[in-house]
Amino acid sequence: MIYSFDPVCDRKVLNAGSIRFSHAEVNRARTADYHDMIYVLSGNWHVKVRDESLHLSTGDVALLPAEVPLYASVPCSLGTQLLFIHFAKAPADRVAPAHDDGSTVKKLLAMPIFMHPGVDDIPLFFRESLRLFGSDLQFRELSCTAMLNLLLTQLSDIYNRNMIKKDRTVQDLIDCIIDNPHKFFSVGELAKKAGVSIRSLAGRFRKETGLSVHRYQMDRKLDIIAGDLKRSADVSLKTIAYSNGFFDEFHLSVAFKKRFGVSPRRYRNPLEETPARQG
Repeated sequence: MIYSFDPVCDRKVLNAGSIRFSHAEVNRARTADYHDMIYVLSGNWHVKVRDESLHLSTGDVALLPAEVPLYASVPCSLGTQLLFIHFAKAPADRVAPAHDDGSTVKKLLAMPIFMHPGVDDIPLFFRESLRLFGSDLQFRELSCTAMLNLLLTQLSDIYNRNMIKKDRTVQDLIDCIIDNPHKFFSVGELAKKAGVSIRSLAGRFRKETGLSVHRYQMDRKLDIIAGDLKRSADVSLKTIAYSNGFFDEFHLSVAFKKRFGVSPRRYRNPLEETPARQG
């Protein structure tokens, strides 16, 4: 999901601070009337925005848009530390159209709701925003707005530079994977769709995502299933397995436990006691 901002808007910073999780926590479900921008100083943090699961680690930035439902099912890691900035939504702020090539937001600041900037000054912008918000400067509010606009401009510039390097073929195949959750595509199937060789696609896919075709699909499916297990207690594991492309409940359970360390049944009902062994 790509979000765009009006670059000439005087944005009001509503809150800025840091959070450190002393124990593993699941992000609570909420829908806020303000934007929430987060930088992960350390650890791992998880949230789902609409149907997009975000798994953040050290150095990642997430934009949680105003008026969009947020929820999570995967707990953060112990000791995770976040920096956050809450700021008001402007009338021109909006989600960019699906499959947008950037042309509709050329006159706006645009960034994905999840990114890894990979530059050292981004956490400095966050820290300075926190410092300004907590200060007693005469022009504190104006200074906070200026720093926020500078941060948004920097992130938008990083996104635009990275977009030039995006592999459109791989991105189209990712869209195909997302649109068909009931299927597990082989590299051969996707290569045929793209009109390229299997070897070429495998290399390009890993370069674009950092994962193999199979691992990308598996991780995405399991993340979605983790959320479904919490939200849909009345849906059988067999149904969840089939609707996400698994051969049966057993194969789902093996893959799920390998990723999350517990079975789907235990994940859904963590307080369910294991029956005592006989004899």
